[in-house]
Amino acid sequence: MVGPDSDPPSAESTKSKTYRLIAAMFTSAAIVGGCHRADVAADVHNTTPQPLFVQIFVKGNQGRPATLGASRRLGPGDRALVGPVRQIEIPPGAFAQIDTMPNPGRPVTVDLEGGTVFLTVRQEGDGTAGRLWVEEKR
Repeated sequence: MVGPDSDPPSAESTKSKTYRLIAAMFTSAAIVGGCHRADVAADVHNTTPQPLFVQIFVKGNQGRPATLGASRRLGPGDRALVGPVRQIEIPPGAFAQIDTMPNPGRPVTVDLEGGTVFLTVRQEGDGTAGRLWVEEKR
């Protein structure tokens, strides 16, 4: 407590507090800034006998629709990187949608977390009319 009978705070004490305050501000800015952004990509291996269409969507929030971030066509046996896509929504989220023609079922959807996700796409049965299956490699 500072009063007429107390000593004023030392310059060293004030300087130390200032440095700690600045360090705390930079640390909190880095944490907050890092939470809102993440790059996501998919390394996709097509093991089906037909072309695939892979799309990465960034999830919308607060009633907004998802937006297309990247897309790519992969031929039979191809392996390619789709993305990266920057996620800036709070909370971040993205998903890959994989489809082929003809696909007797619906397109396959896989939730993606930050970083590169490795996916192998297989097709049920011997022909081109089987359902698609996606296996995520860890």
